[in-house]
Amino acid sequence: MSEAEDALRAGAQWAQKHVKPERGGAALYHRVLAHETFDDAAQQLFELVRFANDRWPGKKRFLYLDIDGHTHPEDGFDWDMREVLLNFIPQVLGDYLSEFPYCDIKDGKLRIAGSYRNPGQSNDLPPELIIRTAEGL
Repeated sequence: MSEAEDALRAGAQWAQKHVKPERGGAALYHRVLAHETFDDAAQQLFELVRFANDRWPGKKRFLYLDIDGHTHPEDGFDWDMREVLLNFIPQVLGDYLSEFPYCDIKDGKLRIAGSYRNPGQSNDLPPELIIRTAEGL
């Protein structure tokens, strides 16, 4: 069983309580563990979205996220989660989701402030995620 399938199964009970059936889509739940890096989280989130797209093509996808650890006393989240929340989810995965966490900065700290709704969800995901670092360009 893949991590994406585990994440879907683990989030099923949570989603039943929080996602209203009339929204007509798939609730995708992912928990980022304290020891996971940006690369780990990005790859797992991509696989989760790809799995849902393959399993339920055309259905709306709603991403819910829990983050363990990854805090920074001055900024709210550490660099890895800042990158996931401010760049990766909205700029890479956002086109393939109907709804995802929206972040802003309040009192100098990054926080999850709500959710962003994307009425034009795409189902044309790339076959794989390739992460290039600045050193690798």
